[in-house]
Amino acid sequence: MKLKIFLFGLVSGWFWRVTPAVGQPATLSLSEAYALLESRYPDLQKAAVLEQVYANELTQLDIARRPMLFLKAEGRLQSESTHLDKGGAPTPFEIDQPLVFAKPYLEGRYLLYDGGRTEARKSVKKAQLAADLAETEVTRFSIRERINQLFTQIEVVREQSKLLDLSLENLAARKAQVVAAVEEGVRVEGDIIQMDIRILEWEARKKDLAAQMEALLQTLSYWTGRPISDPAQLVWPDLPAPDSIPPLRRPEQDWFGAQRRSVLAQSDLVEVQTRPTLAIFGQAGFGYPNPLNILDNNFSPYALAGVQFEWQIYDWKKKETDREWLTLKARQLDLAAATFDFNLESQKAQYLAEIHRLEAQIEEDQTLADLRKKLLDQVSAQLDEGVVTVSEYLDQATAELAARQQLTVHRANLRARQLAFWSLRGAFF
Repeated sequence: MKLKIFLFGLVSGWFWRVTPAVGQPATLSLSEAYALLESRYPDLQKAAVLEQVYANELTQLDIARRPMLFLKAEGRLQSESTHLDKGGAPTPFEIDQPLVFAKPYLEGRYLLYDGGRTEARKSVKKAQLAADLAETEVTRFSIRERINQLFTQIEVVREQSKLLDLSLENLAARKAQVVAAVEEGVRVEGDIIQMDIRILEWEARKKDLAAQMEALLQTLSYWTGRPISDPAQLVWPDLPAPDSIPPLRRPEQDWFGAQRRSVLAQSDLVEVQTRPTLAIFGQAGFGYPNPLNILDNNFSPYALAGVQFEWQIYDWKKKETDREWLTLKARQLDLAAATFDFNLESQKAQYLAEIHRLEAQIEEDQTLADLRKKLLDQVSAQLDEGVVTVSEYLDQATAELAARQQLTVHRANLRARQLAFWSLRGAFF
């Protein structure tokens, strides 16, 4: 019994630690959403694989420098061979080689000096790894825009739904007053019908917004791997004044630099291709006839060892051509990086103009919404006094709701535009 109580208390304590308090909706910040999506995105998982590939390639290069041992065999049948007899001459020996030749043997080789080729190849592999990892960071940056768009869409839908709730609440209160007036004979039954029609229209719009919200939250749940439902609180980052410009820090800049270093690393490999090499080698085996003794026609053991020196003293200017090609490739990357920065910097003026336009629109929307609210209050009072019709009241209520929704959309557009521009310049990377 004590054990059951202990286990129940342990599980209950864990449940209350991991379960949000009742009435407290879950929160998700933009940076948390970034991290969750990045942890699930398959293409970002290849960084560890790239590291393993790099380590494997270094191992292959080291293995290539180790002593090599081969088991070989040669055999041939020839149409003629060397033949020399005494023929009455004072020759102390005879040569009569067979037409068949066979030689099984072991051969070893060790490259003592490769002119720096292995180290140059390792440098190329390291530079290529850095370029591949930089490309992964570019992918990481690109998928964050999806989260930005989702956050903005969810905010717009949620705010529009709140405005509809408020308008429906006000309209329901007005309908109750109209129903009472109809019962007193002051209003006609058609006034109630008009209100019911408008209520149904707004409720249909609210259901449509609810469906949009569910689809957006399901998408966000899939991308983050976390169940998210309404009314989850989405936390935006603290942004400075909309007209401030962050410095340019895009991962593509690092990628261009890594690609350039990868190209230039190959120049070291080009440089060492014509350096001399020094190797030792050896053979040991059996041969018929003896491979080393022309006078021995028996199946005999043999062994030999030696040193091999190799140096390409002229390459028809291939090294100069390769270096020139690499220089041109590096220059090509420099121009691409400069073009990338140029295009991003050219968007500052357009961004500032759009920000100023949205700020002016928001100010106008706020003035218009306030005026619409005052007018709606007046029409509501006149509706109570029977001065205006229900149709006129509904027109003003719809116009006031549209003004508030437009204000909400423009505010969301301002934040979305600033967030997109700051993300474009890599401020959150």
